[in-house]
Amino acid sequence: MRKIVTSVIAGIGLALACGTSVRAQDKELTIFWAEWDPANYLQELVNDYTAETGVKVTVQT
Repeated sequence: MRKIVTSVIAGIGLALACGTSVRAQDKELTIFWAEWDPANYLQELVNDYTAETGVKVTVQT
C-alpha cells in the first residue's frame, strides 16, 4: 500500500513539473470555409472577435 501511495505522489509531482514548463503560444486561428456569401459575413464576425479578444483569426476561402 505504501508503494502505491508513493508512486501516485511521484506521478502527481511529475505531472505538475511537466505542466509548468509549457510556454504560451501565439493566439491565432485559421478557419477554412467555402467561397460564398456567408463567408463574407463570417469575416466580419472574425474581425469583431479579433478586436475584442486579441486572437487573430484568418478565414481562408
